[in-house]
Amino acid sequence: MTTDVQAPAPARASARPPAPDPTDRRTRALTRAVVALCTAAITVEGFDLIVYGVAMPSMLADSHLGLDKTLAGTLGSLVYLGMLIGAIVCGPLADRLGRRRLVLASGVIFTLFTVGCAVAATPPGSSASSGCSPASAWAV
Repeated sequence: MTTDVQAPAPARASARPPAPDPTDRRTRALTRAVVALCTAAITVEGFDLIVYGVAMPSMLADSHLGLDKTLAGTLGSLVYLGMLIGAIVCGPLADRLGRRRLVLASGVIFTLFTVGCAVAATPPGSSASSGCSPASAWAV
């Protein structure tokens, strides 16, 4: 009596490499570096808002700027509008372009718009820069 027993199929090569061992030294170092980078990004965003709050009394006292409390509140609120836009746009964009590219591009854009805030001559010019700066920072 003969039985037809099929030999098991050879193991197929996986499309993905195996996941790194979480106890590996290199993996732990990389994880720490990523956490440090994310912490730095959050700190930079917080610093942006702290500087705005510290500078606001001096800006309100300067009559040449033509800034009142209502406009100052509007300018401060634009930061959160920028965060909203960044959250909506950057998630799908990161899936399409890759997270590394988006983080690098966002860092460059954040830096450029922060410099734009520093050199803006009027509050509306500063608000345009400060409103776009968090949009890029949210991707980080």
